[in-house]
Amino acid sequence: MKKTDARILAWLEKVCPDHLWEPIGGDLVEQFHLNSERRGSSYARWKLLKSVVGFLRPAVLFRKDKYHRSTSFNSVPMLYNYLKISFRNLRKQGLFTAINVFGLAVGLTASILIILWVSDELAFDRFHQDSDRIFQVMENRYGSEGTIHTAENTRTPLLPLLDANFSHHSGITRVWPGRLLLQSGDKGFYEAGIYADADFFKVFSFEEVAGVAASAFTLNNSIVITEEVAKKHFGNESALGKSISTDSGDEFIVAAVLSNIPEQSSLKFKFVIPFDYYFQRNKSWMGQWNNLNVKIFLKLNGGIDKKDAILAFDELSPIEPLGDNASFFLRPFTDRHLYNRYNNGVQDGGRIEYLQLFSFIAFLVLLIAAINFANLSTTQSIKRLKEIGVRKVLGARRKSIGIQFAADSMVLAFAALIFALVMTALLLPAFGTITGKSILISDLGVQSVLWIMLTTIFAGALGGLYPSVYAARQSPLSSLRNNENATGGGRLRKILVSLQYISSTALIIGSLVIYSQMEYLLNEDIGLSKDRVIVMPLRGEARVRTEFIRTQLEANPSIDAVSFSFTSPVDFGTATSSVEWDNKDPEETASFSYFSVDYNFEKVLGLKFKEGRSFETERSDDTNIVINEAAAQLMFPGQSAIGKEVVIWGRRRGVVIGVVHNFNFRSMRSQIPPLIIMLKAERINNLIASIKPSSGWEPIVEELSEIHSELGSFYPFEYSFLGQEWEKLYSSEQRLSKLFNYFSSLAILIATLGLFALSAHSAQQRLKELSIRRVLGAKVGQLVLMFNADFLRVLLFSSIVGAILAGYFLNQWLSGFAYNMELTAIHFVIPPLTVLLLASVVISFHALMASLKNPASILKED
Repeated sequence: MKKTDARILAWLEKVCPDHLWEPIGGDLVEQFHLNSERRGSSYARWKLLKSVVGFLRPAVLFRKDKYHRSTSFNSVPMLYNYLKISFRNLRKQGLFTAINVFGLAVGLTASILIILWVSDELAFDRFHQDSDRIFQVMENRYGSEGTIHTAENTRTPLLPLLDANFSHHSGITRVWPGRLLLQSGDKGFYEAGIYADADFFKVFSFEEVAGVAASAFTLNNSIVITEEVAKKHFGNESALGKSISTDSGDEFIVAAVLSNIPEQSSLKFKFVIPFDYYFQRNKSWMGQWNNLNVKIFLKLNGGIDKKDAILAFDELSPIEPLGDNASFFLRPFTDRHLYNRYNNGVQDGGRIEYLQLFSFIAFLVLLIAAINFANLSTTQSIKRLKEIGVRKVLGARRKSIGIQFAADSMVLAFAALIFALVMTALLLPAFGTITGKSILISDLGVQSVLWIMLTTIFAGALGGLYPSVYAARQSPLSSLRNNENATGGGRLRKILVSLQYISSTALIIGSLVIYSQMEYLLNEDIGLSKDRVIVMPLRGEARVRTEFIRTQLEANPSIDAVSFSFTSPVDFGTATSSVEWDNKDPEETASFSYFSVDYNFEKVLGLKFKEGRSFETERSDDTNIVINEAAAQLMFPGQSAIGKEVVIWGRRRGVVIGVVHNFNFRSMRSQIPPLIIMLKAERINNLIASIKPSSGWEPIVEELSEIHSELGSFYPFEYSFLGQEWEKLYSSEQRLSKLFNYFSSLAILIATLGLFALSAHSAQQRLKELSIRRVLGAKVGQLVLMFNADFLRVLLFSSIVGAILAGYFLNQWLSGFAYNMELTAIHFVIPPLTVLLLASVVISFHALMASLKNPASILKED
């Protein structure tokens, strides 16, 4: 039938009543083919035109709709009929249906889990009233070489100055962390809390259970505690007015009780004590402008535009005591959790990058699942081409065929959604363990639910698009011949398979690189021995009996060395810019970390000296200092630092006696900062001891417990391993690495399931071809290789593209670490080869099964 004949029929379709078109059109097409075979196409075309013209009668052209009602495809009986046929067709192809539903359900499950996690992260710090008007005071410090260091720790004396000169706030507070032993009666528990100014509860709106937190700090001996602390100390009794003492002997009165701090809070604490209480006891160092210690938060007045207030705040710089060496700006408090990284004074990402990464992974996994769904739906429609042809010959219209295939696809999609919701509910406890969050499926917001529904509909529409648009348009003769190539299905599926494996390869490479980077961070030599070092906090009498403890432990043959320190040797945040030396550049405002230690610290930590020596008991080293290479290069570039005098805080003069090689005492995301190590016995809070490799931990822990019982039995016994503390610095990255691995595994599982079904379909389609080749002498191995080649060419191309894309994005991710592993060919060769090998096994299985069938039983049908 030529285009002219088709146009004649199309014109008739426009004027023919809907309920009559299928039988009339089908009869005319059938009669046209009969006339063409008997008397030629010209005669057939003439008869067709005559029949169409004869149909144009006034009763038809000027009909009234009430006498010629068309059949509604949206009516309930018709919809029921479509669904009944859909379930019947899907039941016939049970394996394909199961794979299709499972693949899409896995993709939807992964996406729902990621949506829940991302939603939880985005909710951080937004529970406070007017959270968009809460800001943190950030500080930019300018170095002599034009570098800018941005920090959230700033100077204690800054608050009175801001309070006096910045009138656009309704509350301003300093926050300093603390960990205390809280005691009541015979009960004592270590708790992490904060010291804060009276405006703290004006700035932040934590939920109150008892008392009024905003007016709690009228007295300096007030304390605000959480429900958890109140329950520990007072059970079900009211905590208000009760007294709690600390290990220093000071007594506080409970003025208010807060609900337990929400998980979505970047400020975590169990108690709040007035800042002035701590400040008065540490005024000598906290009151100096050169010490960076506190965090300052403020809340803008409701009557001023935020942009105007921020502009007014910026105009406060420079601050008189600091001049042009530092400036201050306001960062939205709701950005604190997600946008916490700065590079040379400019916001440079942070945790938000992980949200973006996992949102992209959710999209990729869902895309792979949707492509897989569309692929298998297309394959199923190919198997039904004869059915389409028969239905067309019997008068079925294109519209009804399209709706039927769309119904089939939607039934599958919503079955997958139900399955996904069940899987999500079952996996949430394990998912919460991995992420460290308590997430419920009820946490899904309206927007998330709508997005999931739209995604399901999109996947269903994508799966039904091919058969609805292409297969339904084929002529009855082409459909009855079951000509797959006539529909373009083979090419379409190759494109979709390529997209699947590009995404899968990129995810697998990403998983390998992220895992390798985590291993690098945890196992790389950081310049100190962290694997066999134990740390024990000293409390009570133990803080002044250090020599007794040293003597006891050094007598133990399992102990290698013993020392003491102010803080843990990793992740200590104390810093100062009040450091002077000869020929210092007046523009230099570098910040120095400092570490207070006792003798033998270098033996315990395994530090190596570049030059000079460590502290020695035989010499008077009380005021001398040891620095690291970074500090030596900054202060005395190109010359020896030994013997040089350094002044700290304007009052402590020390001579450099040694320079240790740089070692990481903070996260390897940042460069090692300048460090000053001081011998300061009066600031000792921790025992640090190294254990010989041949010795076990248990006897050492038992001995420490005995020492603790003798010197400070009232305090809870605590200890930790330095290696564990180092791992805690990367706990977030480790969790995200696990998530990345799991979701990448899901992606390759979905892609493999799809390839399993597609290769099974392809083997079935080519049974006769393979049988003929067997008869002509081809060996089974040759047929398997030939069958593999068709798929592996596509997969090889996909692997190369996926590796290129992964390399680009992973280079950007690794650039966020100051120290990172090197990308090698192994990272980009092994994953694609693994994918190709897995795909080859799946394809070869179906090719082998098809090739081993008896050719006679296949070919006898023809």
